[in-house]
Amino acid sequence: MRVLFTSLSGLGHVHPMLPLALALQVRGHEVRWAVAAQTCSRIEQAGIKAIAAGLDFSPGVEEYRRRYPRPRHCHGRSVGRTRSSSSLAKSTHHR
Repeated sequence: MRVLFTSLSGLGHVHPMLPLALALQVRGHEVRWAVAAQTCSRIEQAGIKAIAAGLDFSPGVEEYRRRYPRPRHCHGRSVGRTRSSSSLAKSTHHR
C-alpha cells in the first residue's frame, strides 16, 4: 500500500505522526511525507522519504519573534497568573 502523510512544518505536527509512518514503512508499505521544504531533512533523518510541498512559514515565524520577543500569551506565562490556586479550587469544588 502507498501512504502519503501531510502536515504543517512545525515539529508538533510532525513528531506525533512519525511513529505511525515508521511502523507502516517497517511493515513494507511505501511511505512518503509532503511538508514544507525546511522540514524535509528532519523527516528524512527519521527514515521517511519527504517531498517539499506547501508554504515555508519560517519568514513569518522570524518576523513574529522579532516583533514579540516576549509574548504574553504563552501558556507557561499566562495560565498561572490568570487562575490562582484559590480560584481554581473554587471552580473545581463539587456541590
